[in-house]
Amino acid sequence: MTTEYGEYNGKHIGLFMFKNVLKDIVRPITNKIVVCKYKNIWNVRKKIKENNIQGGMVASYYNDYFMKRCSYIGIHAEFKNIPCFPHGVFGIFISDDAKIGENCVIFQDVTIGSNTLADSKKQGSPTIGDNVFIGAGAKIIGNIKIGNNVRIGAGAVVAEDIDDDTLVVLDHPRKIVKKGMDNHFIKKIGNNTYYYENEKFIKK
Repeated sequence: MTTEYGEYNGKHIGLFMFKNVLKDIVRPITNKIVVCKYKNIWNVRKKIKENNIQGGMVASYYNDYFMKRCSYIGIHAEFKNIPCFPHGVFGIFISDDAKIGENCVIFQDVTIGSNTLADSKKQGSPTIGDNVFIGAGAKIIGNIKIGNNVRIGAGAVVAEDIDDDTLVVLDHPRKIVKKGMDNHFIKKIGNNTYYYENEKFIKK
């Protein structure tokens, strides 16, 4: 039998499944040990950084914590102090090389990401100043500097330096009048098309 992990016979599959089941049993226990010892994710992060921990239950807990929240905060990202996350860290991505100042507020689904394009002039990661407010869904990308006391509105995409004391917002959305739009969600299964209405998928 061929799986995504390569070819396995029955014995190998059994062993592989046993290891995964064992991991599923052991991991919640080790996670509880880590939580009891370090109290919160930021203490876990500090421990990993100070001791350059590459694996084991502490690193596993750190990765699991963010994965369960569909987020990623690079272990080498620099924070002057822990930002305020009003809605938790859900959907937040912070690059390994990002630098973030004091007293920042970061809402859900924010990306503070690296530009890794070989031919880009902005290759690298953002540096964010103090007292910066970043609204939900904002994207800050590349080797740029965000000044102090900056406010970045929800959904804004920022790829250039921003001076101190600046408000960054999206352009107003375009409004196009178009009558008779069908906003059903459709899904194809085989040769058939279904649309979603009143809690059901109905065949067209």
